[in-house]
Amino acid sequence: MYKAPARQLTILNNKISLGLLFCFLFQNFYSNAQNLSQSPYSFFGIGDLQYYGSATLGNMGQVSQGIRRGYDLNNLNPASYSALKQTNLEAGAMLSNGTLKSGGSQINSSLSGLTYFNFGTNISKRGIGVAFGAAPYSALGYDIKRSTPIQTDTAGIINATTTQTGDGGLNRAYIGVGAKINKNFSAGVNLGYVFGQNNSKIIQTVPTDYFMFNWTQESKNYINGFVIEYGLQAHFDSVNISLPFYRNIIDSNGFERKKFTTSKKYPITINAGFTINTETNIDIIQRYSFRTLSRGGIDNSRDSIKTDDNKTGNITIPMSLQYGIAFTNNYNWTIAADFGTTAWSNFSSFGINRGLQNSWFFKTGACWLPDVKEDARNYFKRLEYRIGYRVEQSNIILDNQSVNINAYSCGIGIPIAERDRNRKFSRVNVGFEYLTRGANTNLINEEYYKFTVGIVFSDKWFIKYKYD
Repeated sequence: MYKAPARQLTILNNKISLGLLFCFLFQNFYSNAQNLSQSPYSFFGIGDLQYYGSATLGNMGQVSQGIRRGYDLNNLNPASYSALKQTNLEAGAMLSNGTLKSGGSQINSSLSGLTYFNFGTNISKRGIGVAFGAAPYSALGYDIKRSTPIQTDTAGIINATTTQTGDGGLNRAYIGVGAKINKNFSAGVNLGYVFGQNNSKIIQTVPTDYFMFNWTQESKNYINGFVIEYGLQAHFDSVNISLPFYRNIIDSNGFERKKFTTSKKYPITINAGFTINTETNIDIIQRYSFRTLSRGGIDNSRDSIKTDDNKTGNITIPMSLQYGIAFTNNYNWTIAADFGTTAWSNFSSFGINRGLQNSWFFKTGACWLPDVKEDARNYFKRLEYRIGYRVEQSNIILDNQSVNINAYSCGIGIPIAERDRNRKFSRVNVGFEYLTRGANTNLINEEYYKFTVGIVFSDKWFIKYKYD
């Protein structure tokens, strides 16, 4: 009877333990409350949209469309799954501190939570890869208070206080496949399932001097439905280019001068990518109530004016398009840029257009790994250095002004198993992002300092071992 070698059993047990750990993280991803937004801008649409890519790409300004790496999962373009060479397990988290400023007032904000879980592997040497995972999709976290003038029969116009609060959010689980069409083209698709609960509440209070009852309006929205993302990539390996530069030469008279010339041919890989998220209607069930409260109080209900525990409808998630290109040299360096648009003017809830505008973004980023050799002795040469920038016109427009986003990011990929040739791309990814959102002093301006950490285990799984 054949007995598996001890080393083989140890590797297998380690992989099983690692898989169980990530399953535990996946389960806790939904059982624990996430604190991912404290912004009044999360009032609009389906909330504050979340980035659901990996920490690796997040440190590079969130570029994705032209990125295809054999040892990193790019779930933002499913065509890239065809490039996977090993099995990847990934998870990430973030911690953010910031301020919200309006006029002379300022509020501090602190956010934290798990940001993604991904699994991807190749299932064929012909270039077929599969992936699945989960991440937050949007988040609500606003608390808005304002003075509201109301007309009374006896006292004329008085000022009531209206408080609007919102919490909850949506998650996205997905499964995808990507395959090579031929040597230079790949295609893929992600099937996502969006689900979660968004809660909102409005309370209007009137000073007790006026003999009027306060009132509250509450909505609990249960949302679920499928979204589909299609991806394409064109990839051209070993494209030879010549870089221009000046070099010193000695002319016939013996004088030294500079001459413009070109370098020897330099092989690089050029990848171009495209994704489309089709317009989709997802289901929503709303539990609604409108109640009067006791005079001068907000805790005790007096009368239920209107209730509806089963209002059904749809939310229209609009179509989005993304384009990008990346230049890579043998894992040493990558330079990439993306552009994308989303038709948020078509967004509606229960058939009502919510007055959002079309959004767009531009992203650019780069990474550099000084030495990819397994025996590199200089530790700092084994680190991968990343940097990125992005600018976005969001889907929010207030007072005829767009609420824009500017973000600068950087990060380092730290190897954790560099002595194993199959695991040398397993890394801890640590990153930082500085982000501003707003328009001018008339609106709320936000400033955030975000710290991210992600861990990637990259290894060869499903190996058929030979007898020792």
